Amino acid sequence: MKKQTLLIRLSLVLTLCLLVAAVSVGCGEQTPQETTGTSDVQPAPAAEPIGEGQYTFAFTAVFADGSAKRYAVSTDRETVGEALIELKLIEGEAGPYGLYVKSVCGVVADYNIDGTYWSLYTDGEMSMTGVDSLGSADAVDIEFRVEK
Repeated sequence: MKKQTLLIRLSLVLTLCLLVAAVSVGCGEQTPQETTGTSDVQPAPAAEPIGEGQYTFAFTAVFADGSAKRYAVSTDRETVGEALIELKLIEGEAGPYGLYVKSVCGVVADYNIDGTYWSLYTDGEMSMTGVDSLGSADAVDIEFRVEK
């Protein structure tokens, strides 16, 4: 029974990801390059407000070239992952440890393709919790960085 429930949930998550990919306009088309590290990160532009709701947190996407996009996210979703998926800021697939984020703002970083991946930071520190487990009520500063 648990296996069947897990398969149903996995199917729903994958369907949602495909639906989001099909209708999303993304945040801009870029291709990841080799990670340049945090010392090469350019200052983030002013935060663009996005979404509506009772919870608010900062969201930044730092790309391989050091450029960044910054948002002030407002949502009623319980988790940061749900909010970012709903706002089409991230896409990914379910994995054994939660959501494996492959695309942020339309930029794909896939370790299986080019050795890059999206790394999650909360309040400036590498997160020990997956984006789909972070509570929106507790989130302050969320950042995804392309790393290699």
